[in-house]
Amino acid sequence: MRYIHTGVKAYRSGITVPDVSDPAEKVDCLWAKECYFYVHVDSGTVDFIEVEALFWDSLAGVFAKGARRAAPLLPGAFVVDVKGHDAVALKVIALNGTNPDIKINYDLVQEA
Repeated sequence: MRYIHTGVKAYRSGITVPDVSDPAEKVDCLWAKECYFYVHVDSGTVDFIEVEALFWDSLAGVFAKGARRAAPLLPGAFVVDVKGHDAVALKVIALNGTNPDIKINYDLVQEA
C-alpha cells in the first residue's frame, strides 16, 4: 500500500510551560489516515514532557481526550502518531527542564 504525505507544516511554537487549557489550534485531517506530530526542543533543555492527543467533537464543539505520551527529550524530538479524525490537536500536559522552548510540527498521511 502506498501513502502520500502532505509535507511537514508548522503547528505550534514558543511553548515554555504546560497548557492550562486545550490549545486553540486544530489540525484539519478529515481526509487523512493519520497525523504525525513532531515535538522538538527549540532551545533550553527538557528533562521530561508529556503530551495528550485531542480529538475535535464538532457536534459538541469541544475536544475529547485521547492517549497520552510521555518522553524524556535530552535534546531531540519524538513523534506522536494520531489516527485521522475531523480535527486533532496536541496538548502539553507536563514540561520540566531548564528554559524549555518547544515547537510542534505535523504531517498528514493518506492512502494513495
